[in-house]
Amino acid sequence: MMKLNNKYNWLGLFYVVIFIFMSGCDKNDDATEISETFNGNVIITNQTELEDFASYGYKKINGHLKITGVNSLASLIELNEVFTLEIFDTQLSDLEGLNNLKVTGEDTLNEEIKDSQIIIRDNEVLGVLDGLNIIVLDHLTVRNNDNLYNFCALKDVEISGFYNVENNWLNPTLNELENSSTCQKEIYENPNCTQAYTRKRFSGDITIASEQELIEFGNLKYTDIEGTISISGVNSLAPIENLIVINELVINNTELKNLDDLKCLAILNELHLFDNPLLENLKGLSSTKISQPNVYAYEFDFFNESGALTISNNDALVNLEGLENIEYLRTVLIENNDNLTSLKALSNLVAISDPGRDSEYPNEDFLKIINNDGLLTLEGLENMSVLHLYVHDNDALQDLKGLSKISRLEVLSIKDNKNMTSLNGLNGLTAIIDYHDVYTNPGQKILLNNILLTDFCVLKDVDFGYYSPDHYQVSGNAYNPTLAQVKTDDGCSN
Repeated sequence: MMKLNNKYNWLGLFYVVIFIFMSGCDKNDDATEISETFNGNVIITNQTELEDFASYGYKKINGHLKITGVNSLASLIELNEVFTLEIFDTQLSDLEGLNNLKVTGEDTLNEEIKDSQIIIRDNEVLGVLDGLNIIVLDHLTVRNNDNLYNFCALKDVEISGFYNVENNWLNPTLNELENSSTCQKEIYENPNCTQAYTRKRFSGDITIASEQELIEFGNLKYTDIEGTISISGVNSLAPIENLIVINELVINNTELKNLDDLKCLAILNELHLFDNPLLENLKGLSSTKISQPNVYAYEFDFFNESGALTISNNDALVNLEGLENIEYLRTVLIENNDNLTSLKALSNLVAISDPGRDSEYPNEDFLKIINNDGLLTLEGLENMSVLHLYVHDNDALQDLKGLSKISRLEVLSIKDNKNMTSLNGLNGLTAIIDYHDVYTNPGQKILLNNILLTDFCVLKDVDFGYYSPDHYQVSGNAYNPTLAQVKTDDGCSN
């Protein structure tokens, strides 16, 4: 219920009587014009009450204004002045409607000067403070607004008292508030996105197993997913076309032919696509920045680490066009894609490295290219370095051309590539050593069952560390040299 707390009861009664009289008169009648100033405190608890209050046309409130339970402030556009302002527990996405408001702190009813103060708290949808054009303020409190990411409307405010900003999506310091580049969360915008959106964050993981579930989730209008979204059982991604940031996207067992509906997706950290038999191309991600931790370190904590890529069991996929923006990854698994012929879209991939490698218990970073029967070449990987390399069961692959940037490895595993005749492509390799445990654990050399492989000469000058039979496995090839033979001109090939 709206409460009008007035010091003088007779004055409040006077206004009520005037309002009743005016309801039967023309509001433009100068003889019955309502005062532009309301003397007292105002508490508004829902949208209807706000619209009713706004209909009086007050320009000034000689008191304190509290607003809750509303979804728009547009009708307060004529309000110019209040003592203090508190906005809490609303469904507001912005503060448009307060554009002309100043908060004075002056309490003329009590004939004293009080500090001007704004409190904005517990508004779960609020994303920006646009509409609030305050220049001078004593105290500011902004807290517990989960989706609030843009404070730039207050960039020029002069705050003389306390500044309490906490538990929002973005929590700028006072110095950051004054800077155009830090008063908001900066974000790359996908140029293919033409629709307007208000950012709304989903914290956690979500699993979607049907079209109906996807529609229901899409209706919630989230734009940012800080966890994992796993999607299966769908033939369209249109309900989530407003997503702009995803930590981890998993798409499996769908009837999708493309990812074109993700036209607004700007930032993605991890991508896993498997068991999508109709998926023909990934061009819908051509303007999406994928796993670029250095660029987006200020966006979310998870962008401080490289992401992961899995492309598995997508029988209709011919190439990886759409992934050109990938620069860094932690792991890459490309397997069981029968018609995949090219990896050239990964030409901007710089490194596959695990941020945990320097910790006490490092995880394994790897490139695994396994059982892609149509893959003719590894060209496209020329700019990439990796420490754990697995190339298995690729029937059409004849050599390793495309891996020239690799200078050292900890694991080299080449198995069951039935048409591979040489290891050409590893010409830049200088060492195969476990650099995390160089003295006790030599690098893994596993070359098995490549039935046409006869040429090992690119390994002749490679540093293998000390010899360990368990870590040098060469058999089932057309030629199986010992490690000593590999190190000689005469014995490295047959």
